[in-house]
Amino acid sequence: MVACVEVAALWPAGASLLWVSCGLVLALGGAVGVGMGAQEALLRRWAPGEPGQSLLRSVGVLLVLIPGTRHLFDGGLASTLPGASTAFVWAPLCGALLFATALWAGAALRRGVAAVALLLSIFAVEFTNRRLFADRYADVHAVMGFGSVVLAALAMRLFAPAMRRWPVVLLGLVALNTGLVARFGLADAADRRAMASRGMHTRQLVRAARLLTDGDEDGHSALLGGGDCDDTDARKHPGAAERPDNGLDEDCDGTDARAAAPRAAAPPHRAAPPALLERTRRMNLLLLTVDALRADRLDGSRAMPPALAALLSRSVRFRHAFATGSSTDVSLPSLFSGRFDPFGAIKTTLAEALLRSGRRTHAVISTETLRWAGQVVVTRGLADYDRVINDRGQRDVGTHTTSRATTDLALTFLDRWSRPERPPFYLWLHYFDLHEHDQIPMDGAEASSPAHRYDALLHLVDREVGRLLDDLLRRGLAENTIVVLTSDHGEGLGEPRMPATHGDVLYNPLVHVPLAFHVPGLPPRDCEEPVSLVDIMPTLLELVGAPAPPMDGQSLVARLVGDHEAASAPRALVMNEGEQHAVLLWPHKLIVRPKENLVELYDLARDFDESDDLGASDPDRVARLRQVFQMHPPFLVDRSPAARRKRERQARAPASR
Repeated sequence: MVACVEVAALWPAGASLLWVSCGLVLALGGAVGVGMGAQEALLRRWAPGEPGQSLLRSVGVLLVLIPGTRHLFDGGLASTLPGASTAFVWAPLCGALLFATALWAGAALRRGVAAVALLLSIFAVEFTNRRLFADRYADVHAVMGFGSVVLAALAMRLFAPAMRRWPVVLLGLVALNTGLVARFGLADAADRRAMASRGMHTRQLVRAARLLTDGDEDGHSALLGGGDCDDTDARKHPGAAERPDNGLDEDCDGTDARAAAPRAAAPPHRAAPPALLERTRRMNLLLLTVDALRADRLDGSRAMPPALAALLSRSVRFRHAFATGSSTDVSLPSLFSGRFDPFGAIKTTLAEALLRSGRRTHAVISTETLRWAGQVVVTRGLADYDRVINDRGQRDVGTHTTSRATTDLALTFLDRWSRPERPPFYLWLHYFDLHEHDQIPMDGAEASSPAHRYDALLHLVDREVGRLLDDLLRRGLAENTIVVLTSDHGEGLGEPRMPATHGDVLYNPLVHVPLAFHVPGLPPRDCEEPVSLVDIMPTLLELVGAPAPPMDGQSLVARLVGDHEAASAPRALVMNEGEQHAVLLWPHKLIVRPKENLVELYDLARDFDESDDLGASDPDRVARLRQVFQMHPPFLVDRSPAARRKRERQARAPASR
């Protein structure tokens, strides 16, 4: 029964993947059956009666609940709830007690009624497991999946008592099938891709099996297509950094990387016309980041939000801009540090550099952004900032819109700033409403469509951005203010392979973001050159004449003025997330999912939707892009409370660290 639900989730899928899925669920069921049989043997020797028997039967579930609930309260939301610090104790005990209560209640019912109740419970658990935060809290989903199998085993005992006569035969067949699955299963990359994007129980069981067979404890295994080429050497696994010409194949791609040829010296930086920099040096800076804004919502293929459309029409727009990750805690720190890896020590932030240039620095930020992106790195250098509370009713769940409050606070700042001999300002506004989907009441089909709710909220944000820009014009500031529009990441709106919202993976709907610079006096134009969020900081610092620290980003000022000779050779843009890392060397984008031993290659010039994977047909290009990525090795995207605390310590300014 549980296998049937999983097959339905994986469908359409090849026969081999369905065989692996059913085989793993049956293997877990067999293990549960053996455990239940051992418990029954003990109870026959010592039968204290109900509810004592139910309590003894529930002891076995502690073996799963204890490790499964260890990370139950990790993350920015759950770690702040009451009892989070002691959840590793009370959560498994409560789970075992609940299981014992259910067994005791079931023993008092007739066989048929109890069996029907168990079947209904299975469907309820499966529905909740797959509909509630399906792309988060992996440990919780694993525990619920185990619970489904236990319930199915209990139901089988009630429905088919005659099957008790064949335990050895059934277990033998299950064991044989499990061995075949372990030896031959998931050899095809297409099966692993479907399992990683659509599977739930299958994905969790595969990862559990690999963990149990990880001989060198490097996080990878050769089992079920895991790709570990030497499970006795922790230096070799699909996620390892490849050292060229050392005779070892560290990343298990079948070859030892060759040393890269010395890179040609970067062309000397072409400074912008002095007349432009003389004008922009004392201009105000307004940075507008709209959380979770997809670039395709502003490409003109649908009804454009009027205020944003007007801003784009008078701006220099970069059509191929990419975030460094598909979540705020990766991309915003990259924007403010100019670095692909924002998790290490940061010498200078954008706001700090602008504060030293004599600007008044201010921001309006949502509380959820501060919680997830890290308060230190996004506020370093701000003279002050305002918070908008988007989750007043339930933490990390938006119950009301905040765009109007964001604009109101920005106007209040401008009122305070308006005084004689005022310095130029840097104002960062983070509009958060697109990140949430349910703040606007809707009925019928509109309420069930994520895309419709998303577009409705986009127009709400657009109205408030328009109100702010109109106020700048009324105050006479529009001709002296540089406006930058961008986003920290995109959003999944029901497309295949996408999470329910964003995070973990790096496909274009989640990392292709808008980027536009409105510099008064510069004519609008479109730039096709691929750029990254890390390029914003050096661009703004050059425009205002502020010293720039070492960064991965490159100034785009020469592109803003249309200096075609300034175009350099294609450069690599790096992205990192929890499940994948990627490198883009236009027009090719390589996406690697190390845990599943998956490599995908796309030609974005002709396949921006990433539907035609060239990884198998162009292994030479895959190898070259892997080598390019080694220049920017991946960092661990760890969102556990301990990792977040460490990250906050590292993000402090050097003098205060």
